[in-house]
Amino acid sequence: MTSRALATSCVLFFTVAGVRAQVTTLDFNNPVPGTLADATGQGVGFTDRLPGTGASIATNNPNWSLAGGVLTITSVQANLESVPQTNLPVTDAPCILVTAGPTDSIDVFVRLLNVSVINSSDHAGIIIGASESAWLSLYVHETSAVVLEEWRVPPATQGVRHFLDTGCFNFGDNVELRLTRAAGQWQARWHNITASTTGASLPVTIPWLDTHPTLHAGVVALNTGTANTFLTRLDTFEVVRGPLATASQFGSGCGNPAMTMFPVASAPPAINATAQASLTNIPSTLAFVALGWSRAMVGPFALPFPLVGYGMPGCFMLQSAEAAAQPVAFTGPGTATFSLPLPNWAGLVGLHLHLQGWANAPGANAAQAIVSNGIEWVIGH
Repeated sequence: MTSRALATSCVLFFTVAGVRAQVTTLDFNNPVPGTLADATGQGVGFTDRLPGTGASIATNNPNWSLAGGVLTITSVQANLESVPQTNLPVTDAPCILVTAGPTDSIDVFVRLLNVSVINSSDHAGIIIGASESAWLSLYVHETSAVVLEEWRVPPATQGVRHFLDTGCFNFGDNVELRLTRAAGQWQARWHNITASTTGASLPVTIPWLDTHPTLHAGVVALNTGTANTFLTRLDTFEVVRGPLATASQFGSGCGNPAMTMFPVASAPPAINATAQASLTNIPSTLAFVALGWSRAMVGPFALPFPLVGYGMPGCFMLQSAEAAAQPVAFTGPGTATFSLPLPNWAGLVGLHLHLQGWANAPGANAAQAIVSNGIEWVIGH
């Protein structure tokens, strides 16, 4: 089975048997009727505001312009990080409503074009929270920094900066921000498209935020320190609630030394990308990867299934091998990489796929073959 055929099979299987993630993508290419409107009355796609903000903003927001596939936001002078907070009625924090349990994964993404936070305390980026006094924000700051900040009043969890990465961009750069909750931990990532640089925070737990079943995920652009406004240009905004891409090892390989398969951290099993796994300790120039839907059963037999009866003592079949011989690309003596392009199809999200390497191993056993440990991919975003 080819990679393309396998991907098609994944879609068919998961559409029937799985649960789709909730994905909201705003590309700002066309007006979205019935949503919050720009100065000319065009719906921009956002459906909500961070509670406690924006009470006096006009129905046709004079600070928004939807044109040319970009939503341009003129900042307002307000401060969500002071006690008391200032200018809440004009604070512009458009959002998408996110209903999520404490264990659900959440991914919020924004692409900013021509970043221009130039005045003292200017900042723009992602905000997610329950209200104006309980939020988490990932933003670009006028010091060319990317900041992850938590705010909650009461108690006085005011201005806790979990992450501050400096020298991340120059004015005019295009920058992507991503704020993710996975396995109960929040993590920030940034990507400077113009300079081809990236960064990430360490994961942190924010239990009080996770207890809220309804969160508001959106953007904010504030000229807090001066009266001088700036422009924030949104190219894309996306919120995903559902499984995120993960890769984990299970079982063990055989051989001397044992053939081992590792996830490639930079290539997780995400849709619209190529997922990869690497093999080491390959004893020959012939190797491949088997893919299976299950790590519990293969036909009527329970897994792991011992291969001693096939001349491979100490080796176990760890997955159901519906696609038994996928090619690998050798990267050096005894090492290879397996790659699988995944289409940009949300129906794949949440699917579990299991990998195991096989290789010709002259002299290792009667079958002259060994197998690796397994990797379980959970396809996500």
